[in-house]
Amino acid sequence: MELMTEACEITNYKNAEHLIYLAAAYAEQGNFPSAIAVLQKALPLATNDDEREDIRFCDALYKTGEPWRMESP
Repeated sequence: MELMTEACEITNYKNAEHLIYLAAAYAEQGNFPSAIAVLQKALPLATNDDEREDIRFCDALYKTGEPWRMESP
């Protein structure tokens, strides 16, 4: 949480990828309203379809109370 907050601060909360991961950190802590709010800020900043797809996917998960977790390789 601290590292993603710092990354967002450094980029003045203007980097969609950083915001996606900050939202994931909120969701992991069970703070889904904050996770969803951060994703709403990330969507207009998304620079490609992959980022927009990730945001929509995570938004749907967080609205059901599920955190997003990457699978281990």
